Amino acid sequence: MVASILLASLLVQASGPDASAKLPDFKKVLADVERFNEAKRFVELAQLYADSNEQLRSPLVAINEAVAWADADRSAQAIQALEHSIEYGIRNPNVVTKYKSLGRLKSDPAWPRVESQLAQLRRQLSSVDGFEVHTDDAEAFWKAFDLARAEPARAEEFFSKMILDGSPALRDYYANRYFGVDDLVKAAIRTYPKYYQYLRNHFQPEQLGAIRKK
Repeated sequence: MVASILLASLLVQASGPDASAKLPDFKKVLADVERFNEAKRFVELAQLYADSNEQLRSPLVAINEAVAWADADRSAQAIQALEHSIEYGIRNPNVVTKYKSLGRLKSDPAWPRVESQLAQLRRQLSSVDGFEVHTDDAEAFWKAFDLARAEPARAEEFFSKMILDGSPALRDYYANRYFGVDDLVKAAIRTYPKYYQYLRNHFQPEQLGAIRKK
């Protein structure tokens, strides 16, 4: 496995824009999350996470879905969501120790299958040989940035496609930081374009040459 390193939180793999690509609006999602949590409506909470993650495929959101299913005593669905998080690119194989609800899954007959996947991930991440520095994602961000500045009316379309095609770290970063693609467009294009251009001018892929040689 090759683990991508998040560079200035701009990891992305972008291709041509797709008007049908949609990102969840986590501002709305989080309002429902709070409501379902307070009412202990865990089945609805889990389904909310699943629906919002259908296209995003965020490992972090899949883990939250697994926790909700576990809280609802639906171990089969919880294990499925946890396996989705692995499939989507989870980078913390010790995630089960962070959530008490997930610890209860160890009694499920299907748990050995999940533990085997997590153990494999631990082995892969235990060696520095499992890591490489990639700049393709950052370069793709600037491509989307340029397109968005040239056609502001399509900015959300360009950035949505960028994130949906991005690395697991980028998809998690969107879910954890921006909450909605409109927030990303506002920051990069409308509010702080000069700051982003400053970052561009002071970060060049060739500067990572020394790291790649190690």
